[in-house]
Amino acid sequence: MQIELLQCGDIRLEVCPAVGGSITRFSIEGQDILRSASKEAFLHRDPGSMGAFPMIPYCNRVAGGCFWFEGRQIQLLKNFPPELCSIHGLGWTRAWSIDDKTKTVLILSYDHDGRDWPWKFSSEQQFAVKSDRLDYKLSIKNLDSRPMPAGLGLHPFFPEKHLARLSCSFQGRWQCDSAGLPSQFLGLEKSDQFDGSATMNNYDVDHIYTGLNSDIGLRWDNKKYGVKFENSEEIFGYVVYSPPKHDFLCVEPITHLPNVINMDEQAGTMNELEPGDSMSICHSFVVSEE
Repeated sequence: MQIELLQCGDIRLEVCPAVGGSITRFSIEGQDILRSASKEAFLHRDPGSMGAFPMIPYCNRVAGGCFWFEGRQIQLLKNFPPELCSIHGLGWTRAWSIDDKTKTVLILSYDHDGRDWPWKFSSEQQFAVKSDRLDYKLSIKNLDSRPMPAGLGLHPFFPEKHLARLSCSFQGRWQCDSAGLPSQFLGLEKSDQFDGSATMNNYDVDHIYTGLNSDIGLRWDNKKYGVKFENSEEIFGYVVYSPPKHDFLCVEPITHLPNVINMDEQAGTMNELEPGDSMSICHSFVVSEE
């Protein structure tokens, strides 16, 4: 399976186009900033066991894989059994093509033919490494003759949450139910204060946080480097996922609330792209010594 390597100084990025255009490793001086893909991840071609993957043309879950749009009922594949939802879009389960490659830049594309998501679209991932960062851009363009709902996100996995300390501040959160779907908007509780005072194995969370008040930073005890996020204004919020039985943490920038296409307009909306229209998000992981 082909792995594309980008390198700038001590920064190293590895990407697998054939498995969702996923990041398989992002490191500096050998320290993993994102989770490094295991041998089993490659063996089973499992993007969910990589370091990060794109969410396109929608983010996270759609309840029952079903929604109405412009008077039509749309039924999507339930693509992650035994989940009863459609999850994370299409891009993470598709092979991407290499459009351009240098020592520090990689451009991947995926063109969708209208199966499993009844609109044609083109999409692109751009990866660029510099001496202290990874710059990432995800784009989508509606190639169909009809308007199309669209959303974008990135699903990174950070390693060793028993050593990881997350620092950020939000204005509120959407509580998720047992199916992982947002159920109600709530104020913040003590368990939602990510002030870096405790490692993330002390948190059991799977919620969507909105109204970012600060930078997002992540550092690890006994590790030389930490990372900060830089995002474009199109980001609606962040899914923070810290599962109790796993030693990883996810902080996922998204452009819309999961399942928002089935919710009241007060919960927000997905972008609606007219034929020929496009949208994109930019996200940077900036690495620095702690």
